[in-house]
Amino acid sequence: MTGYTLLHPSGRRGWLARPLLISAAAVVFLFCLVVSIRPTTLDSFSYGNGSDLYGTVLSAISSSPNSSLAWTDADGSLHRLGNGAHFVDLPNDHVVDARNGLAFPQELEGQSFNLAVLKLPPGSAFHLLGVARGPTRRHPFIVVEGHPAREQSVVVFGLDVRHDGSLVVVTKAHALDYQMIPQEVCKVTGHWVATYGPEDSRIFWTDAGTPAITFGRSSDWAAKCRVVGLIPDLRRHFPFVAEAIVPSARHGVAPYSHHVEVGDAQSLELVRERRNHVEKNWAAFYPGPQRDKSRLYPAMSYSVAPGQVMDVANATSRYISYDVLDAPDFSAKCVARAHNWDPRANHHASPLYRFTLCERGCTPHEGNTVNVAVAHAKLRGRQYMKYFVTYNTSAPFNLISIGPALLVNGEEIDDPIKINFALSMVPLEPADLDPTAKRRKHRQAPGHFFLDDTVLMTLGHADDRMISTTFPAREMLSRHKMCDELVD
Repeated sequence: MTGYTLLHPSGRRGWLARPLLISAAAVVFLFCLVVSIRPTTLDSFSYGNGSDLYGTVLSAISSSPNSSLAWTDADGSLHRLGNGAHFVDLPNDHVVDARNGLAFPQELEGQSFNLAVLKLPPGSAFHLLGVARGPTRRHPFIVVEGHPAREQSVVVFGLDVRHDGSLVVVTKAHALDYQMIPQEVCKVTGHWVATYGPEDSRIFWTDAGTPAITFGRSSDWAAKCRVVGLIPDLRRHFPFVAEAIVPSARHGVAPYSHHVEVGDAQSLELVRERRNHVEKNWAAFYPGPQRDKSRLYPAMSYSVAPGQVMDVANATSRYISYDVLDAPDFSAKCVARAHNWDPRANHHASPLYRFTLCERGCTPHEGNTVNVAVAHAKLRGRQYMKYFVTYNTSAPFNLISIGPALLVNGEEIDDPIKINFALSMVPLEPADLDPTAKRRKHRQAPGHFFLDDTVLMTLGHADDRMISTTFPAREMLSRHKMCDELVD
């Protein structure tokens, strides 16, 4: 039987195991009751290793913040996430060519937006590594289908976290030319045919310990317009990144001793069968509750509803091909019953992150760890409704639970007529916000979440600003509904 592996908090007793409070007979009765009411949907799944992930998720959800606010956007006032959002300022005169450190000679249009961040190990030159969609460079002497050419960029920079959770940029924003030109096959996108270059990066730690990004790029195949690209190690292209990151065997961050190829911004094209004309929003993740240091390339969660998971089939110097993993899937029904949105409006926003449902310092295993992510539903006009989802860390990597619709707390930050697009989350410990706090020892990657962490989320705002907000990690599980109950 394939694994619907669920949890069992390490270091804590499960919700059924309270021998000091209830009799053994009551324990047996409750266990039988849970088994008897378990929906038949789960009959084809195994919980794995005798653990009770189902019970652990329920326990974590019940101990998470709750409120009487609306579940979805049609019900009334929605929960506003965070303690108040902060804008992240990055002036255009801070954007430089990574090859020479000089400003770009072209006229710049707009500002940097759609910020994603990566937490660096202790001792690094700054707290976070940020990637964002940089200002657009105009090329008025190049006209494509009657439209002046606009070249997008991805910028990479360092940030520090202030005590209130706000972010400050502490380096120049380094941009590279990615070898792209306007493509005739993109004519179906209308005036966007003249807009080219990289866009909308997601950043994450690989299990091999390298800082990687996925981003939108042009395809090497003439019949495709936009695809997803992967750079497995940003240190290869940005010298300041290689210099800033302190390797850490304890936290799974690999040393870097290779030549830095400034200006060679080659990336791997990610390929799957029956690709769409424009591919985007693939969510990277790594199987298992703990990292496999031999694994560089991620698996991918391709879509939220219906759920589709892909793993690496073949890798070359130019592309990585993915195969779809066959598995029973009920995610479309789960999402549709949780929220009355068109399933086609739902897509991934962030990568999938490991989230262990006990306090930092406990040992992650299949019985206490899920993957958590932010998902989006594109609704009226430019509004993106946000919600959290949890997934199994073992095959078939199925959807476990889904949370309520969320907005970001802050005056006019989440105005319905403005795009507010979430791209990343990182876990913060007390020592990340307070230099006098003692840092706890653990052996997990910098991006691994625990129940007592603070979450830093970054978003793009109105396609011209970057924002961040912080909130307790438990809020990611607040008022979740279990998929097996929704589809019963």
